[in-house]
Amino acid sequence: MPDGNIVFQSTRCVQLTGCAAEPVSNLYLCDSEGKFLRRIGFDQVHTNYPQVLDNGNVIYTRWEYNDRTQIYPQPLFMMNPDGTGQTEYYGGNSWFPTSILHARGIPGTSKVIGIASGHHASQHGKLIMIDRSQGTQGNSGITFLAPVKKSEVRERTGYQGDIDEFGQRGELFQYPYALDAEHYLVAYLPEGIRGVAIGKTWRTGTNVIYDPPFGIYFMTADGRRELLAFDPVTSCGQQIPLVARTVPPVKPSQVNLSQSTGKYYVQDVYAGPGLAGIERGTVRKLRVVALEWRAADVMYNSNSSMDQGGRSHVRTPIAINNGSWDVKHVLGEVDVEEDGSAYFEVPARTPVYFQLLDERGCCVQTMRSWSTLQPGETFACIGCHEDKTVSLAAAQTTQAMRKPVQRLLPQSYDYGSDGITSYLGINSPQKKSHGFSYPQQIQPIWDKHCVSCHPGNESKLDLTKNVLSYEWNRPPNNGDKTQNASRDFSVSYLNLTNYGHADTFVNWISVQSRPTMIPPYFAGSSKSKLMAYLEPAHYEVKLSTEEKKLVACWIDLCVPFCGSYTEANQWSEQQKDIYRYFEEKRAKFAEIEIENVQKLQSQK
Repeated sequence: MPDGNIVFQSTRCVQLTGCAAEPVSNLYLCDSEGKFLRRIGFDQVHTNYPQVLDNGNVIYTRWEYNDRTQIYPQPLFMMNPDGTGQTEYYGGNSWFPTSILHARGIPGTSKVIGIASGHHASQHGKLIMIDRSQGTQGNSGITFLAPVKKSEVRERTGYQGDIDEFGQRGELFQYPYALDAEHYLVAYLPEGIRGVAIGKTWRTGTNVIYDPPFGIYFMTADGRRELLAFDPVTSCGQQIPLVARTVPPVKPSQVNLSQSTGKYYVQDVYAGPGLAGIERGTVRKLRVVALEWRAADVMYNSNSSMDQGGRSHVRTPIAINNGSWDVKHVLGEVDVEEDGSAYFEVPARTPVYFQLLDERGCCVQTMRSWSTLQPGETFACIGCHEDKTVSLAAAQTTQAMRKPVQRLLPQSYDYGSDGITSYLGINSPQKKSHGFSYPQQIQPIWDKHCVSCHPGNESKLDLTKNVLSYEWNRPPNNGDKTQNASRDFSVSYLNLTNYGHADTFVNWISVQSRPTMIPPYFAGSSKSKLMAYLEPAHYEVKLSTEEKKLVACWIDLCVPFCGSYTEANQWSEQQKDIYRYFEEKRAKFAEIEIENVQKLQSQK
């Protein structure tokens, strides 16, 4: 880094991908001697290949899937060198590019060179240039190189294998390094690879045969090239020229490690396409939800393509098929002012996302991603899914900025001030809180109001907490015949969610939903028959306003069952020991961070 620090990726976060038994890497920071190690990325799955741009910012690839398909969102992100300002750089709401790999800045420009690739694919693809001034989604800012050709990849309306496996046929590129806008060093394989045809799709698998292997080439934008390095057995790549380079500017750090919170400011939630067509005054509250990540792999269930996004396993599942990927903690709500502004405080070092609520407590729009603040950081945005290249209106003083920063109410997550607990955050075994739990927060409502009339006889819907063995055929077109989530799912939960089909009493946003932006009121509590049954009452039964809002919240969180990864499990003692081992390993690494941070603070 320009300030002498080192940003690197590591699996010491001790997390597992939601869709496969695969360790996760996140971003960390230390000084040039390896001291003062601290985590700056708190992301669900992999964050890869950080690189410094000319302006001092860092770009990297972030694989993410919160309440949407796991296949397509592997966009570029950017941040400041201290981990603040983490935000989308390109492709966060696109079918294409599926993955953007090996990205680097092009010297003397604001453009980036990289590789457009697939998801079920190896680390190679087609050579591209990204120009954010032309747009930040899909084809808009993408130009193919060698030869130069404007991207015209057809936008998809549903799952397509050729996008999932994009860039795997024909000539292949890896690890581009731009010397300037027209001249590059790049790992290149003109002959392509010997892949395996499976039906009508193209899979390279994990054991790719590079015959011949990649060589290192000097290449021009129009495709002229000269071979510089080649080995007949081993591929060559990740080339770095040993030349003097201009050092990017050093940015002063915005992190205050003595604090345990950060602040978000939203100028106007109605700005941007996320609330297109929604009348001002509709949004009353902004809900903040924290995401907790799994530490290990214990059993699985599966998702199907309810909204075009493909299908997937879910490891250590906490919900029914197509329900929430991850444990969710409702941290609280804040008011949205009449002018659409909001200014509020959240726990730092905690991945959070936002939901906009109407007066009934139903979700108008939800953020199918997440954001993380460093201690003491203030992050501002214009509105809901606004263009990331547009700046805030400097002269505008909103209603929210005329008031003190809001605290989250109700305060269901105590981030505290006791050192380790506050610093480890929500993804630690030492956390104080329990996530949103159907058995603890929703079943008691049915027990109080409904079970007397719905005890489980043949004529009425069973809303009891009795446990069913969770092993049956998957939804249609899902491949394997059986699955076992190894959870004590209750009869009421399985009945209301229709075993993951979302088409009877409860409607929610499928976690296999499209990567592109969804319209307001797309799905959720506002579209669920269950909520209609409760308004204003169901026969003689009348739930309180708070109870109805709690049910709406459960639906809009994508029907989680477990408030922790260990809740309501049917695990063997060996499986419990495995999960406990990885949780304790995660905690030990986090405690080492605390020691490093304390040493860093003592030197300031």
